[in-house]
Amino acid sequence: SNEGTINWYSGNFASGNGGAFTNASGGTFNDLNASSYSIYNPYGGSFSFSNNGTYTRNATGTTQIQIPFENNGTINVDQGTLRFTSSFNQIGGALKVSSGSTLKFDNGLNLGAGSLSGSGTVVGNVSNSTTINPGNPLGELDFTGDLTFNSTSVLNIGLGGTTQGTDYDFVDISGSTMLEGVLNLSFANGFQSTVTSGDTFTILSANALSGEFSNIANGARLTTTDGLGSFAVNYSSIAVSLSGFQAVPEPSTWAMLGLGVLVIGATQFRRRRSRK
Repeated sequence: SNEGTINWYSGNFASGNGGAFTNASGGTFNDLNASSYSIYNPYGGSFSFSNNGTYTRNATGTTQIQIPFENNGTINVDQGTLRFTSSFNQIGGALKVSSGSTLKFDNGLNLGAGSLSGSGTVVGNVSNSTTINPGNPLGELDFTGDLTFNSTSVLNIGLGGTTQGTDYDFVDISGSTMLEGVLNLSFANGFQSTVTSGDTFTILSANALSGEFSNIANGARLTTTDGLGSFAVNYSSIAVSLSGFQAVPEPSTWAMLGLGVLVIGATQFRRRRSRK
């Protein structure tokens, strides 16, 4: 049980016969292998790894975790590839994959708790029942495989400009995608001041797309979570896009409009009185 800091630079990490490694809450496991090494079980019996702290992969090459892995902490893939060839159980915490890095699941990922974020690549079929946050904070998150958004899932999309995958969030899926759950939109970098009704944003693309987010139907308008405006959300057979931005007037604007109505009403009343 690690409650401090472990720096793993080379060689395989091996155990068996009921061995168990726990990276405890507050513990740090730095995976700094520059080549391809494994966490594996060469001795028979079982060997498991539980992460309740922070596991960071930060080197070129690939680490293969060939034993059952349970995560309730934070996994950061800042560089290289972290590959899980056995079972992976996400009971909480966060998965983060940085640009140019890869998080790979040979048996797929059932994301039933915690969150997934970043601008790297996730390899394997993913079933999502929680939260996906593309970018860091804005960027493109790629999926090599199928991606399913279940009824309790959330996709958060930030809009900070007009360049896809750089200024605004984008999800690219090589396989098929089924949509349910909730889509959230929010502005970043003050973009609400310069966005126009003619701007369009493709926020998700897949080889095949079915379903809709439960909180927004095709062609309907979705208000941003910050309440600054709304977009028409459009679904095609391969993409989800936003268009036709409409700003929400500030309270002072509504007040001026209301005052204008009162002035017009009072003027018309005086005119009617004068005619009598």
